Amino acid sequence: LLFTVQKGLPLMKKGASIILTGSTTGVMGTAQFSVYSATKAAVRNFARSWSQDLRGTGIRVNVLSPGPTRTELALEVMGDDAMDALGKLTPVERMGDPSETAAVAAFLASSDSSFMTGSEVFVDGGFANLAPYTSEIYPTAMRTHGMGLAWMMSGLGRIIGPAGVGTI
Repeated sequence: LLFTVQKGLPLMKKGASIILTGSTTGVMGTAQFSVYSATKAAVRNFARSWSQDLRGTGIRVNVLSPGPTRTELALEVMGDDAMDALGKLTPVERMGDPSETAAVAAFLASSDSSFMTGSEVFVDGGFANLAPYTSEIYPTAMRTHGMGLAWMMSGLGRIIGPAGVGTI
Protein backbone atom coordinates (compact mmCIF):
# COMPACT_ATOMS: atom_id res chain seq x y z
CA LEU A 1 0.00 0.00 0.00
CA LEU A 2 2.67 2.48 1.06
CA PHE A 3 4.85 1.84 -1.98
CA THR A 4 1.89 1.87 -4.38
CA VAL A 5 0.79 5.29 -3.15
CA GLN A 6 4.39 6.59 -3.22
CA LYS A 7 4.78 5.53 -6.86
CA GLY A 8 1.33 6.76 -7.86
CA LEU A 9 1.47 10.23 -6.30
CA PRO A 10 3.69 11.81 -8.97
CA LEU A 11 1.12 10.78 -11.58
CA MET A 12 -1.80 12.38 -9.76
CA LYS A 13 -3.14 15.85 -10.39
CA LYS A 14 -5.34 18.27 -8.51
CA GLY A 15 -8.76 16.72 -7.98
CA ALA A 16 -7.39 13.15 -7.88
CA SER A 17 -8.77 10.69 -5.38
CA ILE A 18 -6.91 7.89 -3.62
CA ILE A 19 -9.27 5.22 -2.32
CA LEU A 20 -7.76 2.79 0.14
CA THR A 21 -9.51 -0.48 0.95
CA GLY A 22 -10.24 -0.90 4.64
CA SER A 23 -12.47 -3.36 6.45
CA THR A 24 -15.01 -3.43 9.24
CA THR A 25 -12.46 -5.45 11.22
CA GLY A 26 -10.24 -2.35 11.36
CA VAL A 27 -12.58 -0.86 13.98
CA MET A 28 -13.57 -4.06 15.76
CA GLY A 29 -11.67 -6.38 18.04
CA THR A 30 -12.16 -9.66 16.24
CA ALA A 31 -10.89 -13.00 17.51
CA GLN A 32 -8.61 -14.81 15.06
CA PHE A 33 -8.25 -11.62 12.99
CA SER A 34 -5.71 -9.68 15.07
CA VAL A 35 -3.09 -9.11 12.36
CA TYR A 36 -5.67 -8.44 9.65
CA SER A 37 -7.56 -6.05 11.94
CA ALA A 38 -4.37 -4.20 12.86
CA THR A 39 -3.35 -3.74 9.24
CA LYS A 40 -6.78 -2.38 8.32
CA ALA A 41 -6.60 0.05 11.25
CA ALA A 42 -3.23 1.15 9.85
CA VAL A 43 -4.85 1.77 6.46
CA ARG A 44 -7.33 4.12 8.13
CA ASN A 45 -4.49 5.99 9.81
CA PHE A 46 -2.52 6.23 6.57
CA ALA A 47 -5.52 8.02 5.05
CA ARG A 48 -5.79 10.39 7.98
CA SER A 49 -2.08 11.21 7.91
CA TRP A 50 -1.81 11.43 4.13
CA SER A 51 -4.78 13.79 4.00
CA GLN A 52 -2.63 16.17 6.07
CA ASP A 53 0.56 15.46 4.11
CA LEU A 54 -1.24 16.25 0.85
CA ARG A 55 -2.63 19.62 1.97
CA GLY A 56 -2.57 22.10 -0.88
CA THR A 57 -2.18 19.47 -3.62
CA GLY A 58 -5.90 18.97 -4.27
CA ILE A 59 -5.41 15.20 -3.89
CA ARG A 60 -7.85 13.48 -1.54
CA VAL A 61 -7.36 10.24 0.39
CA ASN A 62 -10.26 8.22 1.81
CA VAL A 63 -10.91 4.69 2.98
CA LEU A 64 -13.70 2.47 1.68
CA SER A 65 -14.46 -0.31 4.17
CA PRO A 66 -16.73 -3.03 2.87
CA GLY A 67 -18.45 -5.46 5.18
CA PRO A 68 -19.93 -8.87 4.40
CA THR A 69 -20.35 -8.87 0.63
CA ARG A 70 -21.81 -11.56 -1.62
CA THR A 71 -19.06 -12.12 -4.16
CA GLU A 72 -18.32 -15.15 -6.32
CA LEU A 73 -15.22 -15.87 -4.23
CA ALA A 74 -17.16 -15.64 -0.96
CA LEU A 75 -19.89 -17.90 -2.33
CA GLU A 76 -17.31 -20.43 -3.53
CA VAL A 77 -15.49 -20.49 -0.19
CA MET A 78 -18.40 -20.21 2.22
CA GLY A 79 -21.48 -21.49 0.42
CA ASP A 80 -25.01 -20.08 0.52
CA ASP A 81 -25.89 -21.14 4.07
CA ALA A 82 -22.83 -19.54 5.69
CA MET A 83 -23.28 -16.37 3.64
CA ASP A 84 -26.91 -16.12 4.66
CA ALA A 85 -25.95 -16.62 8.32
CA LEU A 86 -23.31 -13.90 8.10
CA GLY A 87 -25.75 -11.57 6.36
CA LYS A 88 -28.26 -12.06 9.19
CA LEU A 89 -25.68 -10.54 11.58
CA THR A 90 -26.03 -7.13 9.91
CA PRO A 91 -28.82 -4.73 10.88
CA VAL A 92 -30.12 -4.91 7.29
CA GLU A 93 -30.12 -8.73 7.63
CA ARG A 94 -28.40 -9.51 4.35
CA MET A 95 -25.04 -9.58 2.62
CA GLY A 96 -24.00 -6.60 0.57
CA ASP A 97 -23.88 -6.66 -3.20
CA PRO A 98 -20.62 -5.73 -4.97
CA SER A 99 -22.52 -3.06 -6.92
CA GLU A 100 -23.35 -1.29 -3.64
CA THR A 101 -19.65 -1.08 -2.77
CA ALA A 102 -18.79 -0.03 -6.33
CA ALA A 103 -21.31 2.82 -6.14
CA VAL A 104 -19.58 4.22 -3.05
CA ALA A 105 -16.18 3.81 -4.73
CA ALA A 106 -17.49 5.77 -7.73
CA PHE A 107 -18.73 8.48 -5.36
CA LEU A 108 -15.35 8.71 -3.62
CA ALA A 109 -13.59 8.89 -6.99
CA SER A 110 -15.88 11.64 -8.24
CA SER A 111 -15.96 15.37 -7.61
CA ASP A 112 -19.19 14.80 -5.65
CA SER A 113 -16.96 13.87 -2.71
CA SER A 114 -14.60 16.83 -3.19
CA PHE A 115 -15.05 17.94 0.45
CA MET A 116 -14.04 14.54 1.83
CA THR A 117 -10.50 13.58 2.76
CA GLY A 118 -9.11 11.46 5.56
CA SER A 119 -12.52 9.84 5.92
CA GLU A 120 -13.60 6.23 6.19
CA VAL A 121 -16.87 5.13 4.60
CA PHE A 122 -18.42 1.83 5.64
CA VAL A 123 -20.48 -0.14 3.14
CA ASP A 124 -21.37 -2.86 5.58
CA GLY A 125 -25.09 -2.86 6.34
CA GLY A 126 -24.29 -1.53 9.81
CA PHE A 127 -21.98 -4.45 10.63
CA ALA A 128 -19.19 -2.33 12.20
CA ASN A 129 -21.74 -0.68 14.51
CA LEU A 130 -22.18 -4.05 16.19
CA ALA A 131 -18.52 -4.35 17.23
CA PRO A 132 -19.08 -5.56 20.82
CA TYR A 133 -21.81 -7.99 19.76
CA THR A 134 -20.07 -9.13 16.60
CA SER A 135 -16.78 -9.89 18.36
CA GLU A 136 -18.67 -12.58 20.27
CA ILE A 137 -20.43 -13.98 17.21
CA TYR A 138 -17.50 -13.89 14.77
CA PRO A 139 -15.50 -16.65 16.50
CA THR A 140 -18.62 -18.82 16.57
CA ALA A 141 -19.13 -18.20 12.86
CA MET A 142 -15.48 -19.08 12.29
CA ARG A 143 -15.84 -22.38 14.14
CA THR A 144 -19.16 -23.20 12.49
CA HIS A 145 -18.15 -22.28 8.96
CA GLY A 146 -14.40 -22.88 9.19
CA MET A 147 -11.77 -20.65 7.69
CA GLY A 148 -14.11 -19.86 4.82
CA LEU A 149 -15.11 -16.70 6.65
CA ALA A 150 -11.48 -15.63 6.98
CA TRP A 151 -10.89 -16.26 3.29
CA MET A 152 -14.04 -14.34 2.41
CA MET A 153 -12.98 -11.36 4.53
CA SER A 154 -9.44 -11.37 3.15
CA GLY A 155 -10.82 -11.32 -0.40
CA LEU A 156 -12.91 -8.19 0.09
CA GLY A 157 -10.30 -5.95 -1.49
CA ARG A 158 -10.90 -7.71 -4.80
CA ILE A 159 -14.55 -6.74 -5.15
CA ILE A 160 -13.98 -3.11 -6.02
CA GLY A 161 -11.47 -3.13 -8.86
CA PRO A 162 -10.64 0.16 -10.54
CA ALA A 163 -12.98 2.84 -9.27
CA GLY A 164 -11.94 5.51 -11.71
CA VAL A 165 -9.04 7.51 -13.00
CA GLY A 166 -6.59 8.51 -10.29
CA THR A 167 -7.78 6.04 -7.68
CA ILE A 168 -5.62 3.45 -6.01
